[in-house]
Amino acid sequence: MEDSSKSMAQRITATQFGYDGCWIEFRNNLKKFKDNCKDVYVVFDGFRKSNDHRRTDPDRHSSVRFDDNNDNRPSLIREELMNILHQLQIMVYVVPSEADPMIVRMARERQAYIVARDVDYHLYKLDQGYVPLPHLKFDTLEGRLYHMADVFQGFTEKSVALWATIIAFDFVNFDVLEEFFSLITATAKDKKSFRKWLDGTDSDDEKRQWLTCQWNLRRYIPQVGEIEAFEKLTELVPIQHRPLFNQLIDSYITVPDQTLIRTRNNNELPLHLHKLYTVGKLDRAVIDILVTGEVLPRWQGTHLSHLRLLLPMCHILLQWDYHKDKAVDPNPTVTFRGQQYRPFELVQRENLPLLDGLVHREKKRQKAFVLGCVDFALQHQSSINWHGVQNSYLPWLSLLKLWSHSRETTMLLREPILWAMIISYLKHEMLDTYDETEGKYPH
Repeated sequence: MEDSSKSMAQRITATQFGYDGCWIEFRNNLKKFKDNCKDVYVVFDGFRKSNDHRRTDPDRHSSVRFDDNNDNRPSLIREELMNILHQLQIMVYVVPSEADPMIVRMARERQAYIVARDVDYHLYKLDQGYVPLPHLKFDTLEGRLYHMADVFQGFTEKSVALWATIIAFDFVNFDVLEEFFSLITATAKDKKSFRKWLDGTDSDDEKRQWLTCQWNLRRYIPQVGEIEAFEKLTELVPIQHRPLFNQLIDSYITVPDQTLIRTRNNNELPLHLHKLYTVGKLDRAVIDILVTGEVLPRWQGTHLSHLRLLLPMCHILLQWDYHKDKAVDPNPTVTFRGQQYRPFELVQRENLPLLDGLVHREKKRQKAFVLGCVDFALQHQSSINWHGVQNSYLPWLSLLKLWSHSRETTMLLREPILWAMIISYLKHEMLDTYDETEGKYPH
């Protein structure tokens, strides 16, 4: 039995699971798209800022929530999926914010189909349509194709946007909406069957109200027409919120341009970081440090070595951000596990490269920087003599040493895990150093 008190990620990672089969499935299915479609784009959500007016969805079936941090998949799955996509030369695009609007925009511009697991695509007018991923047959790439009119019969594009905005955002309280519908004498013919269906669902009061308001709006808007529905429902929105309310309605019809990611100091990302970000090759930790000042907010480890490993990078990133436009704050902080730290005080500036210099360094010097970060994280308590270790193994071995050092409790399985990591690494490296001069590397 599953422990319902744990997050999805904790339940999944606590279960024995064969990732190798998962990777094979990913690769085979993606290759079918690659071989049978003219162009394939895989689009990922980026750094999403929450909208204060968005309702908390009581039960969203369109996605699986692995945690409560807007990150819908374990990092291992995301990174390996990225690797498979790049190996298959499938185009990857990570948007600066939420992916749905950009996917719709790309589909409209390219006359493309959308294949996804998100019912929100029913809310947009799409020339080619939307195929729900759960109903797609991967052996033939066949599935049910939907357009807006299939789901919202009798609606105009603008009235669908009205329905979506009222349901998704809290401009109109559901209690107010229920009272509004109670004053309407005309009732839908299928109200009785809806009530019967609702009583058969496993829904608490919040979800019942949510479903009822959706159903009532679906009947009311086409019954009275777009003009009257807009007039009556807009009157329920507080006057001060109506400009934003109308703006969100328009966003379903004319998808706006993506907003750029900006740092805490309101700078745009450097061009080289932006390019890495859009193709999925920029670590999320870099974005977190620059945008929110948080270090590993989704990481469950609490050992200070995790923070110390990234402090030199924090120093480099903040040095660029806060000196680019001579910011007022000359000594910014980062947050790790609720505690604030000042990288400029904790890391000496000497020997640290500038951000531009680090990105364009040759690989040998980049690896040396990684080793320096590990030694800094270890605080020289367990410094390693790296001379004589083959260069390809240096970063991995150094991080393995850090992992061993940062364990807070003794594990009976530490040695088997260590051997499993070594064997896995050698397997993935395919022993590709066999042609090196024998005896050159004693370790």
